[in-house]
Amino acid sequence: MMSEIFNIQFLHPSAFYLLGGLFIPLFKGKIKQGYMLFVSLMAFFAVVVMPHGTYGVYEFLSWKLTFGDVDKLSKVFAY
Repeated sequence: MMSEIFNIQFLHPSAFYLLGGLFIPLFKGKIKQGYMLFVSLMAFFAVVVMPHGTYGVYEFLSWKLTFGDVDKLSKVFAY
């Protein structure tokens, strides 16, 4: 179970926005704009290189929770 949690094979693109957003108040002006562009490009790159498959499937109270399901259609909507 713990090895599945720390598996970095699949990193959700929203993680870049959430972690990157924490540092936005530290910058001003053109550096801030460049940083926000960099965070967006990293999230886009994460979508482009995502391998197809199902990731992060856990069972909780007899419910199957899926945190990452990548296929052709989901990549189209992610772009």
